[in-house]
Amino acid sequence: MPTDQNKAMDLRQTEVSLALEASPAISAAQGSIQDHGAQLSDADRCSSERLAPVSAIIPTKNRPDDLRRTVRTLLAQTLLPREVVIVDQSGDDQSYRAVQEEFAECRRTLGVAPELKYVHDPAISGVSAARNRSMTCADQATWLFLDDDVVMEPEFIAEMMGAYEVDPTVDGVSGVITNYVPMPFMHRLWMTVFARGPFCEKRLAIYWHADKLRDRGVFRVAGFSGGLMSFRREIASRGLFDTRVGDGEDVDFCLNLGHDKKFVISPRMRLQHLSSPVERSRKEPLWIERYAVTQSFLYHKHWRGVLKNAICYAWLCVGLGVATSGSAVRRSSTGPWRALIAGLRSGKQTAQRRN
Repeated sequence: MPTDQNKAMDLRQTEVSLALEASPAISAAQGSIQDHGAQLSDADRCSSERLAPVSAIIPTKNRPDDLRRTVRTLLAQTLLPREVVIVDQSGDDQSYRAVQEEFAECRRTLGVAPELKYVHDPAISGVSAARNRSMTCADQATWLFLDDDVVMEPEFIAEMMGAYEVDPTVDGVSGVITNYVPMPFMHRLWMTVFARGPFCEKRLAIYWHADKLRDRGVFRVAGFSGGLMSFRREIASRGLFDTRVGDGEDVDFCLNLGHDKKFVISPRMRLQHLSSPVERSRKEPLWIERYAVTQSFLYHKHWRGVLKNAICYAWLCVGLGVATSGSAVRRSSTGPWRALIAGLRSGKQTAQRRN
């Protein structure tokens, strides 16, 4: 297991705030993990049938309003997860209080709610480290990873579970982002021409045509988008998210589980990603640099050593050179070229650096 990921997994949790400690739902023995399982009477058992063997995992940081909205749609599912694991990296307890309110309302209206495992630890750095921490708490047979700024359709979990039941050989199931905006035509053309072999991104076309594909079954892919992916526990528990990577950690995680694993996207499993501006860098690097870093990292870590993949990577670099030249001319600057070179070098060095 990688050393820096071990450190992320072994981070000592900080004390919860005095406001949290004052809550009767938290005991001193629990530290910063709070379990709130619903106590069911005989009259409630019919409601408990709505609980599926799913651990819904949500990393979050300083987004109480976004998190509340996500949790609200999660608790409005026709089939509820049996367990919700939230890893909160915030510096205060606003997110915790928002979640508590939503769970209380769920119990009041339904008479039952998922078990809540809430980890509050500002020392955890980054979404990958938070996901790794969550996997030490998740107990259910299926792990569903969500971002904290998504809005799920009511049948989201039911459709996910249906995909697993229809095909027992499936190792992971994802859905579609219904508000994903298609790239401009020239960008799509560039992707079609230059992103070949393992660099061909099949997810985007499924997102763009989700309505037409709704009843076409599932589509096999190599990896998922981090904000909506699920796995069988026995598969996902074999891996960790690479904490060194900013983008591409989701596909990298899937590839680490094995190139023979069966991952599918179900167009009936749908949500919106209302990308929150909170905790995002105000100065985004050029897309060329971000894309180059991700693809260079994935190639040097997973795909090099195969002649076909080497040819596809060389062709991708040609395409990046074409795009960079156009950008440099428009900007009358060598900045795009510096960004491309830095991105390719950074991705390779990260992949080759010992964990």
